[in-house]
Amino acid sequence: EGEGEVETVTLKQFTYDFLLELCTDFSKGICYKMKDPPSGLERTTNPSLLWLLVSLLGSLGNALVRQFVVRVVSACPDLLLPFLSQVNLSFAPRPSSKWLSNMDFLIQLYSSLPASHELLGASCVSAPAASSSPLSSCVDVALNLSVPSVTSRAILSQGIQNSVHVVQLEMLRVLQVALERVVSLLDRLDGCSLAGSEFVDLYSEAVLKSLPDVKTLIAVRHNLISVSTPADLKNTDLTNEQKLRNDGTLFI
Repeated sequence: EGEGEVETVTLKQFTYDFLLELCTDFSKGICYKMKDPPSGLERTTNPSLLWLLVSLLGSLGNALVRQFVVRVVSACPDLLLPFLSQVNLSFAPRPSSKWLSNMDFLIQLYSSLPASHELLGASCVSAPAASSSPLSSCVDVALNLSVPSVTSRAILSQGIQNSVHVVQLEMLRVLQVALERVVSLLDRLDGCSLAGSEFVDLYSEAVLKSLPDVKTLIAVRHNLISVSTPADLKNTDLTNEQKLRNDGTLFI
């Protein structure tokens, strides 16, 4: 029985490694590099991989499958936006194991992405007039690479104001990842040309419209601090999170 288990694990790992190389190696695999950013980020050059990832949505409860999807999207970021447009996972905040798992998956996807300025291309962010895509398209794609389109301003606001602390903190993690990507892109564009400054203005405005307002964030911070001591809050959240994750199956 022990040898059989070893053989099963070895076969599973071999299959995983083979598929991963097939789907992420541009020289040997079936994947193709993104063309013509930013429009290439909206219309993937890898429709076969997109079909494969969508077909795996029902198996995301398996850690290896989830890791596979994240790594493929990281290698082929032009899959991200088309993939998210087809997912049927629920991101509306609620205290459940399914929701926590969905949010963890979303965080992993965005945390694994290359920097936004690398994906958008120099012509789009520093000299939009030289880009083959309209400025509005550049801004929309840049926004979706920073703030997940599946988490609207309303969803983010509801999440960080949820009465269950573990839900609050999970949504704050999403917000943290989004803000880190926003700041990274803006830092890269600091001191850019006059043409690029128009992109920065429009992008900044779009980000502000997509995130909870500052008053809401300040109120949430005040409530979290006043509810209990950090140690008590941490212990409560760990207990609640464990209960949620043990309550039912992961994912949809």
